[in-house]
Amino acid sequence: YYFRDIKNLAGLIILTEQQRKDIIARCGEFNNVYCIPHVVDAFPKQVEFNSRIANKVIAVGRYRPEKNHTLMINIFAKVVEQIPTATLDLYGYGPLEGKLKQLIRKLGMEKNITVNPFTKDIYDKFSKARISLLTSQYEAFSLVILESLACGCPVISNDIQYGPSGMIENGENGYLIEKDNESIFVSKIIKVLKDERLNAELSNNAYKSSQRFSEDNVAPIWKHFI
Repeated sequence: YYFRDIKNLAGLIILTEQQRKDIIARCGEFNNVYCIPHVVDAFPKQVEFNSRIANKVIAVGRYRPEKNHTLMINIFAKVVEQIPTATLDLYGYGPLEGKLKQLIRKLGMEKNITVNPFTKDIYDKFSKARISLLTSQYEAFSLVILESLACGCPVISNDIQYGPSGMIENGENGYLIEKDNESIFVSKIIKVLKDERLNAELSNNAYKSSQRFSEDNVAPIWKHFI
């Protein structure tokens, strides 16, 4: 409905530049399409990198097919082959929870991968982890990436539409992986976990990059639109 009548709208607000480009490609260019991203409501206190748990990895998202946790679990099982002390904590809820636990048991990963319920204190979890993962097939923005970066937790993510490439600067605050490229995903996780200096640098850059999404920086965009 909105795409058919864009020119008559006061404004169409979307979350990412990729979405704006796709709308232009499909519907033509209009001067009333605005990209205004989500914001970080409250930035957590920066923690010393050494206080993070060694080889701790986290992933947050609903246990649904589009989040592709099966790929993530298979990837992490290969990481554990080279880093036996690596752990992955999943947080979320959804209909696939039981199947994910079955897969973990099948792979013999019960000591390394845990499936946990939704938590309201996700900033605390991100602030203790060394990296976070996203294997989704698609997103609208992926707020969990922004939350992770705000906690200084670099993200390794599928390069999907939409969101990751607008927040992750490849090699600076995380890594963008060609969609479902399992071998590269594994190698990047291992590279970061084994290189503490790199991990600490990515973490520091994550804190800095998230400032772009502060209320002070996003509010003027809303003000201009209004």
